[in-house]
Amino acid sequence: MLLSRESGLEWFRAPAPGLPGIEITMGPVDAGGTVTGTVVGATSGTVDIYHEIPHAPRELVATSPVAADGSFHASGLASDPANLYRAVYVEPRTGIPFGFLPGVPAGVGLGGPSPLLSSSPDA
Repeated sequence: MLLSRESGLEWFRAPAPGLPGIEITMGPVDAGGTVTGTVVGATSGTVDIYHEIPHAPRELVATSPVAADGSFHASGLASDPANLYRAVYVEPRTGIPFGFLPGVPAGVGLGGPSPLLSSSPDA
């Protein structure tokens, strides 16, 4: 698997027969600045929470341990719904990062729809 990361392109080798079954869910940040979520398929490890900023590198704002039931939580986040937060869990056996960015449909970046996926006839 080839991933583009801040440091450049990185290769990851998944064990046979394929990638581990990991699913990340994360709710909205509540009025107190706390977010909760789950890493289905994980019983340990950590989740990094990044603040997504348009046209700038993402910023690490929290790290949370994953509980035995797969749950995690982080506090101290801005509760304004205009803020976007990405949860990233690195699967310990493979080192492959799995991410979840709620509220952004596939094919839509922070700057708007991707011109490659646009349904506009003049795109």
